[in-house]
Amino acid sequence: MNFSENREYWTNRRKKLGDGAVGRKGEDHVKQGLRIANHIVPCLEQRSSANFPEHGLDFGCGYGRLTPYIAANCGHLWAADIFDDWAMRAASGHITVTPLVLKDFKLPFEDGAIDLIVDAMSTQGLDESAKKAVFKEFRRVARGGALVLSLSNEEPDWTRAMVWEGEPSTWRVRDIDQAGDLYCLTAGCLL
Repeated sequence: MNFSENREYWTNRRKKLGDGAVGRKGEDHVKQGLRIANHIVPCLEQRSSANFPEHGLDFGCGYGRLTPYIAANCGHLWAADIFDDWAMRAASGHITVTPLVLKDFKLPFEDGAIDLIVDAMSTQGLDESAKKAVFKEFRRVARGGALVLSLSNEEPDWTRAMVWEGEPSTWRVRDIDQAGDLYCLTAGCLL
């Protein structure tokens, strides 16, 4: 899917499922968010104790089920989504979170402005061209040493598009959804 197709897909899914659009049909999306947080928070906390990120990006934040966990480990966070009401909801109640509505894959940041990027299942449905555009933008806006966390139901082949400090770590986990599907969590720092 390209950006327009992705937006149409999520618009239709959201009309049918509301907040449940962010998870598998029939999944308790709040519980799924907690399971995801159990995997990403240790990566964030480890990074925060060593080098606290000033500026972060919660890419594809949805209605914000992971935003509080990310915001707690970052000075300022942008909650980015294609739906303005979800981005606003993700940012509500957090003085250090700013909503960002995505109109395309171009991010409105200067080069090297972001210290932390979290992509939790936002890019997994995109076609290869769209993924390349997103990861090119991630690379452009990330400063050297930025932490990138990506959770996807696909193998992390996109990691080859980035220039890493050493090798990124990848964990294969089966407790993200109630079906026990295999997901990959990749964490690494950019050079």
